[in-house]
Amino acid sequence: MIRKLNNKGMTAIEILITFVIVVIIVVSMYDGILGLKTRESVASYKLSLVTYKNLLTKEIQDDLIKIGLTSTSTESMKDASGNAIGYRVRLTLRDGSIRILEVKQVFGCNAADDLEANDLCGMMTEAQKNQNDDFSISYGPEGNLTEYPLPDLGHEDISNYNGTSGTHRVYSLRINEVDVSNANQVFSVRIVLYHPDLGSRYSIDIAAPINFSGNGVVDNTPENVDPPSIPTAELRRENSTGTVLNNTDTWRAYPIWFGNFNSIDYSGTGINRYEYSDGCTGSPTGILKNAGETYSKLKNVKYCIRAVDNTGKISDWSSPYYIKVDQVVPTPYVVEVVNERAPMTCDHTTAEMEAGVYEPIQCTLYAYDPPNGFAQQFNQDDKGGSGIKDEISYFNATGPNCQDPQNPGTFPWGQWNTNAWGHYGLGHCTQAEYRIRYRDNVGNESETLTLWIFYGN
Repeated sequence: MIRKLNNKGMTAIEILITFVIVVIIVVSMYDGILGLKTRESVASYKLSLVTYKNLLTKEIQDDLIKIGLTSTSTESMKDASGNAIGYRVRLTLRDGSIRILEVKQVFGCNAADDLEANDLCGMMTEAQKNQNDDFSISYGPEGNLTEYPLPDLGHEDISNYNGTSGTHRVYSLRINEVDVSNANQVFSVRIVLYHPDLGSRYSIDIAAPINFSGNGVVDNTPENVDPPSIPTAELRRENSTGTVLNNTDTWRAYPIWFGNFNSIDYSGTGINRYEYSDGCTGSPTGILKNAGETYSKLKNVKYCIRAVDNTGKISDWSSPYYIKVDQVVPTPYVVEVVNERAPMTCDHTTAEMEAGVYEPIQCTLYAYDPPNGFAQQFNQDDKGGSGIKDEISYFNATGPNCQDPQNPGTFPWGQWNTNAWGHYGLGHCTQAEYRIRYRDNVGNESETLTLWIFYGN
């Protein structure tokens, strides 16, 4: 008996199943290869960081221990515009020589687009958003520093924001935090490095005693002790755990927390207090709270601060810190309403309106016929806040002989207009409806003030 072979070949279902199996195998192999490559990259990153950390730590630590450290001072490094870009530590050694340690932190914005940049980097200026990352550590004798740039463990060139041509470079490895301390006559500096694949597990840590005589005694006589270093502080959004803010002379529409005061105590007795000078006049105004303080509602101050240790020695004043909060909405009110023929009489006084009256205000014109136009003056005072940015107004009028004037400079009736600033004509109408509200420079917007204007005889 002869068997007939099935020459129909593979069915569509069999082909589809085979294809799916091949895809699954390829994807699983790809994930495995990608994971292996990622592990190799992370291992390479770790080796680069450990090598960098050990080299720099040994270079600095050898000087501080073998020669001996007698005093230190720390100041903030600033760019040409006065923005803080890092720290400069001056180290005086026992042989009289000076070593300088500079830690530079310049952050560019790494947002995905303009909208995200305005959200994540809103406190930066346009120039700061589009600047290249610049992270480096420099060390050496004063006037002859050696720069130790961070290893390039990945970077991205991002298109500049808000229509600015070109790109700026941001690096994966960043100097995330710098802590300098002089507590208990021990100088220490901790430079925390951050990488997306490694987190903040790697840091450069240096420590050395100050004025250590070699027999376990620290030379802490008054004539050998400097006053505290110029203190630093932080501005944060809303509270002590909020986002750190740039110290700029700009208004903000949310509370600002001012705290984290820090000064190096060279006496070893501790910092007694931090004083502030309102307006940076050079004279102390009061004492700051150690826990910091949150400022809200309406606040516009410029503080310089200084540290006082427990021996009474006083640091120099810091650069100004700006605390400018505007959470108060503007209050529109009518200052004056007149027309070309006669004054208008309103049923609310200016004082009542200034206090914030939002119920409809009725003004009546007594004249022999309906006027062609009228003039009104609204206040443009933001009560000490960030200032009025926009007037948003709506105008409409009715009457038997009412005409919507089309003169140059007038704004259309029956719709909301921005910054019309009162340029509406009355057009022989007997009744007009005027609605207005204000928006200040940080976005606070008032309620709507309604003004009714009637013609009477």
